[in-house]
Amino acid sequence: SSPQLESVAYAARRFRALLPSGARAGYFLGDGTGCGKGRVIATLIWHLWNSGARRHLWLSASADLIEDACRDFRDLGAQLPICTLSSWGYGPIRGGKGLTAEGDGILFTNYSTLVASSATGNGPPSPHNSRLQQVIDWLRRGEGG
Repeated sequence: SSPQLESVAYAARRFRALLPSGARAGYFLGDGTGCGKGRVIATLIWHLWNSGARRHLWLSASADLIEDACRDFRDLGAQLPICTLSSWGYGPIRGGKGLTAEGDGILFTNYSTLVASSATGNGPPSPHNSRLQQVIDWLRRGEGG
């Protein structure tokens, strides 16, 4: 739809901008339920993938929405590697389980999984005891979006 395409254009433009700190700018998509946010996100990831960014985190309110995300990619004709964070144990995320052999693709997760930590996790947060640190470690090792 026209509003979705407009959001994609604004977000893609914003992602090219750098903040004074040197960090890449972001874009907030605050549309309500049923407005096509998933389709916009899928389109942006596909655009960034085709621009060379190979690692993306899709953060959702519900883990069940991965089926909708896969449908959005299929509808766009984008065959991108995708997997859930919960399909991995704690520790470094590597290739396989839906990601490419190099570990590239879209890592789909929900808020509650992202903030989880290992019951045996003692000491400072690391990829071995913190889901958030696990994702940060994965993103840092690749070409992210």
